[in-house]
Amino acid sequence: MRMLFISNGNIPSPWAHTVQMMKMAEAFSRIVPNFRILTQAHWSRLFRPRFDYRRYYGLSRRVRVAHVYARNHPHGPIVECVSPTGFYDRAAEYARRGKFDLVFTRAPQAAERCISDGMPCILEMHSTTDERKMLALENIRRDAKLLGVVTISDVVREQLQDAGVPDSKICVWPDAVDLRAFTSLPSRDSLRKNLGLPRNEVLATYCGHLYEHRGIEEILESAAALPQVRFLFVGGWEKDVAARRAESAHLPNVTFTGFVANRLVPAYLTASDVLLMPYSPDCKTAEQMSPMKMFEYMAAERPIVATDLPALRRHLRHKSNSLLIPPHDGAALARAIRRLIDTPEVANRFAHQARKDVRPYAWDRRATQILDQFVFHRSAAPSIETAGAPPAARQAA
Repeated sequence: MRMLFISNGNIPSPWAHTVQMMKMAEAFSRIVPNFRILTQAHWSRLFRPRFDYRRYYGLSRRVRVAHVYARNHPHGPIVECVSPTGFYDRAAEYARRGKFDLVFTRAPQAAERCISDGMPCILEMHSTTDERKMLALENIRRDAKLLGVVTISDVVREQLQDAGVPDSKICVWPDAVDLRAFTSLPSRDSLRKNLGLPRNEVLATYCGHLYEHRGIEEILESAAALPQVRFLFVGGWEKDVAARRAESAHLPNVTFTGFVANRLVPAYLTASDVLLMPYSPDCKTAEQMSPMKMFEYMAAERPIVATDLPALRRHLRHKSNSLLIPPHDGAALARAIRRLIDTPEVANRFAHQARKDVRPYAWDRRATQILDQFVFHRSAAPSIETAGAPPAARQAA
């Protein structure tokens, strides 16, 4: 089988969705030997050294990355745009000329073009808020060439059903984690030395973008209340890092790394003592998210403090594998951090349980079960639930 993954055309990029795409591409490449993922580049990249996607995204194997070239694409190689102009038309033409047996994409616009050319597609959608994407989905939702739609939560599943996607075409599979990246890491002291982090301070870490509604204000409030703790922010766009540095200039125990490549994320998380995820319910994806960051936190085997939101409670359980706190409550966040510091046996128990709970959420398993359901139709294979995979990962009933 010849399989093509059509990206958004902005790989490589600091955007989190490109990490998810490359992790899925790596997983698909283990199953389908004739596999590639397609992105776009400026034509001048033809004459420059090949970009090391494996190193940038922390992959454990090489994934074949194909390119379409355009004069109006950013010179790159790393781009910040979400989807380059004209990419989906070029991608569909590439797929048609390549005579691929299957197209996988997170872009309904690309799926619509490929299906109109008679190519079978699997579509992945994490939200239903983009009108252009929903219009493209409306045009293909009942087409036989749309083999299935993968999403990450029951909330989005219900929204897809309301949009007219047949139940039989919907599969819920949360995001996942590469557990291999968290094995055989050096000791915490060695990691801190390698990363230039203080070796004798308690380290409370937030990893991700520094957008509004991510709980950054509450973390800074906690930093003011806990001067003995070093608060580390890993990631963020340059302009956001500059703004947050200015906002926290009066706090000597706050450090920002700026953007780091995904391959370094496991090291930063494992070097930490406590991991923070105090999302706000005002975040536009609060009801439907399945954050990769959460699965990475769980895999790092470090105690987690997160907001008590329904989307996070699907995987995080208060006083079992994490501490859950009310939203918009910096004082509660500080108390939870202090509790984990003061009771290391409790912190270790939560961390070990989180690591155990995240084991079924592997990219390889996710990719395998998606293809089994929509392509190979392996009716003899165990169902997602009976096989012991995440209970949220199931076909719509």
